[in-house]
Amino acid sequence: TFAEAIMFMQRSVFPVCAEALEPVKLIGFSNRLMLRHLEQNPQTCLHLLGHMSVRLHQRLDELENLTLQNATQRLALYLVGQVRDRGTDSAEIELVLPKSLIAARLSIKPETFSRAIANLRDRGLIDSRARQISIPSIQSLLNEFAEGQAPNPEHKAGVIASDSP
Repeated sequence: TFAEAIMFMQRSVFPVCAEALEPVKLIGFSNRLMLRHLEQNPQTCLHLLGHMSVRLHQRLDELENLTLQNATQRLALYLVGQVRDRGTDSAEIELVLPKSLIAARLSIKPETFSRAIANLRDRGLIDSRARQISIPSIQSLLNEFAEGQAPNPEHKAGVIASDSP
C-alpha cells in the first residue's frame, strides 16, 4: 500500500506515484468514502493508524541507517530482512529484484553493491551464486556489526545510506 497519509491532507491532487516490478492488481477507492468509513468504524481507524505508525517507524529506521551504517552493513541488514523463515540460524534467499534496484534502494552504486557482496563472502558471512544468497549463520552476520550500529533483524525496511563501502 502507499499514500495512506495523503488521504488525510485534504488535497485534490495526490503527489504520489508508484511503479510495479511485476504484474499486480491495483485497487482504487474514493477518498471521501474511505474517510466516512473511518469515521463510522473506529476499529478500522485504529488499525490504519497502527499500520501507519509501523511504516513511520520503518522510515525512521531507514533515516538512522542513512547516517550510521556503511554499505556493507546496509547490505547485511537488507539480506537479513529478506529471510522468511526465522526458525533456524541459516538461510537461503533469492534476490528477486535486479541487483541495480537493490543497490539503489540501499543508496549505493552497483559496483559498491558488488564489493559489499564480495566483502561479506570473503569474510565467510554469506555465499553467493548469481541471485542465490546463502547465509550460514544469521547471528554471525549480525554479530559482525555488534560494535557499531548492529542491523535490527526485526525491521524489514529497505535501509538507505551514503555510498561508503
